[in-house]
Amino acid sequence: MIRLCTTLFFAILSAVVFSQTRLPFESASTYPGLFSIPLLNVQSQNNDDKLFTKDESLYVYIFLSPECPLCQHYIPELKRLQDTYSRNIIIRGIVPGKSYSRHTLVRFINDYKINFPVYIDSAKLLTNYLSATVTPEVMLFTKNTEKMYSGAIDDWMKELGVKRIQPAQFYLRDAITAILKGKKPAIVKTEAKGCLINDL
Repeated sequence: MIRLCTTLFFAILSAVVFSQTRLPFESASTYPGLFSIPLLNVQSQNNDDKLFTKDESLYVYIFLSPECPLCQHYIPELKRLQDTYSRNIIIRGIVPGKSYSRHTLVRFINDYKINFPVYIDSAKLLTNYLSATVTPEVMLFTKNTEKMYSGAIDDWMKELGVKRIQPAQFYLRDAITAILKGKKPAIVKTEAKGCLINDL
């Protein structure tokens, strides 16, 4: 009986761990509200409700917190993606809530030499609309606001506090590459791990 319970426990545990790594694909969904949610552009201090500006681009939304170590770690990879696919993607950094002043965010942008626009979602309208829960969490959309991938940038973080030396799978990069080749991403959803987005 004890052996049976032990076997069942490890079977359930394995299923949970696997589900946290690759979540089942949800049916394709669009988010037309992305066109109408105004956000404050940190760099220009303008409310910008035209986050979709090019006809033939993919759009990467990355939810950020300047104090989150994982966000700081992933800025170089995001900058590489912006440089590599500059003609094909538009990256938008989104800082949810009212915890950080514009001055703090400008310093964050300058310190890490961020080469893509960063916006403040002070009322968390976009954050709640897209059901973002942690930073960094990434979402990839087509020009028709269809979500093609969401979750982690790669698998460097196995679980909170446990990291690989190097990532083995580059979820976001692979999804972008597949779509630009006219294919569906092999992995369309993973669990983002990081700092919880608070209620402020």
